[in-house]
Amino acid sequence: MKKIAGVLAFFAFVSFSIAGTYNGGTGEPDAPYKISSISNWQELMITDSDWNKHFILTDDVNLYGAAIVPVGNSTTKFTGTINGNSHIISNAVINTPTGDNVGLFGYAIGSSIININITSFSMTGRYSVGGLVGFHEGGTIENCNTAGQVYGEYPAGCVVGYNYGGLITNCSATGTANGPSISTLGGLVGENSSTGIIRDSSASVSVTSIGGQGGTGGLIGRNYGNVINCSAYGQVSGSTTVYKVGGLIGENYDSSAIVVRCHATGAVSGKSYVGGLIGINSGFISMCFADGMVTGYSSSTYIGGLVGDHYGNNNIFDSYATGAVSVGTTSNNVGGLIGVVVSGTIDNCYSTGLVTAGSGSYNIYGMIGYNGGTVTDSFWDKNTSNQQTSSGGTGKTTAEMKTCATFTAAGWDFCNETTNGTNDLWRMCGDGVNYPRLNFESLVGDFACPDGVGIEDLGAFCSKWLMMDCDASNNYCGGIDINKNNIVNFADFAVFAENWLAGL
Repeated sequence: MKKIAGVLAFFAFVSFSIAGTYNGGTGEPDAPYKISSISNWQELMITDSDWNKHFILTDDVNLYGAAIVPVGNSTTKFTGTINGNSHIISNAVINTPTGDNVGLFGYAIGSSIININITSFSMTGRYSVGGLVGFHEGGTIENCNTAGQVYGEYPAGCVVGYNYGGLITNCSATGTANGPSISTLGGLVGENSSTGIIRDSSASVSVTSIGGQGGTGGLIGRNYGNVINCSAYGQVSGSTTVYKVGGLIGENYDSSAIVVRCHATGAVSGKSYVGGLIGINSGFISMCFADGMVTGYSSSTYIGGLVGDHYGNNNIFDSYATGAVSVGTTSNNVGGLIGVVVSGTIDNCYSTGLVTAGSGSYNIYGMIGYNGGTVTDSFWDKNTSNQQTSSGGTGKTTAEMKTCATFTAAGWDFCNETTNGTNDLWRMCGDGVNYPRLNFESLVGDFACPDGVGIEDLGAFCSKWLMMDCDASNNYCGGIDINKNNIVNFADFAVFAENWLAGL
């Protein structure tokens, strides 16, 4: 009887090994292997000869209680494709404190990973730790969402640990990212290389470093590449020994680092080189904003509402900060917008946040703490900041800061004017109501003051109902012809209704 059982077990093993059936498919592009269960996923994990094949999820996969190892490693990398088909992989746990390239996929190169949601995961490792991918070299990660926790030294992020030359687009992360004394941490990505691109992505992750100086950010710990149209909403916390902390990016390093149309809203804290958007920056920044509170400790330095320290020859254009900035005793070089401008140009920027410091502090100013560069056509609110002076920029009253002419006179490119350009970078719904906002922030359906889609906008919409001849010459009837088909009708109303009460 024992012999029969042994023979059956042997043939079962041989059948599994040879067939490689997963839940169907051949692994070719037109017939990807189908994954719908724990056993299918484990088959993928242990069959490295399939790591150059094509896969598709046909059902949610719950990995609770399963022994999980990364798909792909430094010896045999994952080079295939996987389409999650919008399914969920849940409860993946990998706990290897000294392990490298830790994630659902450990090391992926030139791969395509799309449409995957992973939830309730826990990834612990040493180097290159990510919820989805530990080390991502080249290839594409698209339309992937993660919710869980990562712990790693360098670098670690809730989607990718290290993005080396890859494209990450339309991805999001929620959860926590934590690291020890040498950590580089990001809510989405730990580190992004000079050829890496991250766009149309967001993170709402609580990021905490207990002593790292490699960069701690709500979206990215350290960035050398391009970051476009991204956002971060989580709290970013550094201990009293943590440097380079930012609401979006901890360290935006090198002249190749570009950050455009991005924002951060979470509270940020750290010892030095701390900013509401970026802690320390030598890259190019345009059309960005931060509105989270920024906090330093005693003897802190280089603290700013937008950027802690800006150096190099790159510039910061058309950006603003509204969050309060606060430091402890004997601190220095603190500003509502930037702590220190070592070099470079700051143009068409503003700040409004309260700036405070403990006793014995110096270079505590409304906009720029210390300026060694050039600041042009930029302003701070003397009333709300409680600071009458700055190392750069021009102080204005709140009333002046809420007057469009203050900015158009300085050459700012606003909607509904062409004297300063036609790119329509800024907008203001009306004098005396709000500060300027970047035009890309506009909500569809927000036609009238105040900001947000409400009853005033409904009135504006009704006033243009069935109006024809809407075109570029009249800004498509003041923007109310939403789909730009030259008439305000039910198609526009359907879009308007979808955004009802947004931003209020």
